[in-house]
Amino acid sequence: MTNPIHSSDANFITHLMEQSSDAFFYTNIDNTIQSWNKGAEKLLGFMHQEVIGKDLLNLGIFKLSGTEIINMLHCVTKEGVWQSAISLFSKERTQFTKEIIISDIQDEKGNVIAFCFKIKSNSIKLE
Repeated sequence: MTNPIHSSDANFITHLMEQSSDAFFYTNIDNTIQSWNKGAEKLLGFMHQEVIGKDLLNLGIFKLSGTEIINMLHCVTKEGVWQSAISLFSKERTQFTKEIIISDIQDEKGNVIAFCFKIKSNSIKLE
């Protein structure tokens, strides 16, 4: 298991996210998108201003049901990280498979307060 990401690391993480060609975004515990980098814009087709404050489950980027996504996030909460290759959809409904890594973000007391998503840009496979 990896070390948890703490909320005090948020500025550093945000800077790293903006410098990456990988898609990075994070949500609060209620799945509301809080950050969305240029890699996510390019890969998924949604601009930053379109998604901030929106519910991740309503974007339709995952080829999973809402229940499956919630179960995946419960696994992240329990284990600290989850990683797999999954099918995704762009805004234009193009389907592709990418490796995704989801980590939890914890407050100083160890409570999960957010989720950080990384979708690797170099693992594209159009279907």
